Amino acid sequence: MGTVTDLQPAEAPLNFPEKLSEPVGPALVTVDTRSAQWRPGLVEGLAVLPLCEFRTEHTALVLGAPGTRFQAHRHWGGEEIYVIDGTFEDELGRYPAGSWIRSPHLSQHRPFSTDGCTILVKTGHLLAGAEPVAMPG
Repeated sequence: MGTVTDLQPAEAPLNFPEKLSEPVGPALVTVDTRSAQWRPGLVEGLAVLPLCEFRTEHTALVLGAPGTRFQAHRHWGGEEIYVIDGTFEDELGRYPAGSWIRSPHLSQHRPFSTDGCTILVKTGHLLAGAEPVAMPG
């Protein structure tokens, strides 16, 4: 993987479905993460490579440069994070490479990475038993 400064915004669609209207089912979805173009994240030093979206579920690789500070946010449908490299952090702890974090529906945190990190993130899939809640837009 490159660094955040090596990344260029995607000019053409990536090799994944932007929005899936039908269940993924037996369909195979692949992304060559070595050659796909990453997109700028919502904060400086952050880059995102969306992998798949289906209904409320979103899966992406996220690259945070050293010193990156994410905005505080809440997770509709929960969140799972697997730390691929570096150290991912939030107000609850430090999670080195190999860590897996599972946060429930409507959890919130303010993540950051002092040393930089690459994480695999999946959100919106932990809704079993969740009551519908209006999320602020």
